[in-house]
Amino acid sequence: MNDYKILAERIYDRMSVRSYSDKAIDFLEDGTDLIKKFGIPSLFKDAECRVRSLKIGAEVKNVRSKYCLGFFSGGFGGSFENVGFTGQLLSLELQALGIGTCWLGLKMPERAFRSVDGLDFVISMAAGYPEREGAVSRIYPNGFARKSADEICLKEKDDLTEAVRLAPSAMNNQPWLVEKNDNSYNFYMSKPGLIGKLFMGNMRRIDMGIAMAHLFVKAKAAGFDTEIKTDGRNLSDATYIATITLK
Repeated sequence: MNDYKILAERIYDRMSVRSYSDKAIDFLEDGTDLIKKFGIPSLFKDAECRVRSLKIGAEVKNVRSKYCLGFFSGGFGGSFENVGFTGQLLSLELQALGIGTCWLGLKMPERAFRSVDGLDFVISMAAGYPEREGAVSRIYPNGFARKSADEICLKEKDDLTEAVRLAPSAMNNQPWLVEKNDNSYNFYMSKPGLIGKLFMGNMRRIDMGIAMAHLFVKAKAAGFDTEIKTDGRNLSDATYIATITLK
């Protein structure tokens, strides 16, 4: 689709879907390349990511939905952030079609299906039409349990940082910090607490990609091109991830 204005609207009412119907979705049945179908860009140049439907029962077990999408990537620096970015753009595209999604941080395919085209499995996502028709949205702002803008913004706040604030994250951890400097936005990952250290691992980097996807969509919806660089420095209490500059 790549109608970023529609995708930006979804940021403000999207929700993770927990219960799904058995209604079929043709392009999730026939092996369609979802990245190509929706024209989804990468966060970083030359970053590789594959998305394929996993066969319930044979390749992945005990998934709550009719469809489970597997994300596969290489082991380069930034691969987890790129998967989060790609996956959240796909999630918004599906939400725009009335198809619900939910990131599945702990659901792995069977061992024989953990690589595709030389790329390794990273994370999965449930997908499908919701069990209750229309149950893919919530009301902004009261429907979102999120940190305040002051907690995530190191300097100025605007509509783009608000889109970041609404991003989903594992265990609602919200690890992102955003520093706005004129037309550039520096993204930092806060230091993990005990739970983050013990249980979340690279999920927090995936979450950073999800947050950057929200800012990217809002920027594109407003008519901006974007440039993404990774030439910043860490803060004393946070890890630098990337900078998105509006053109």
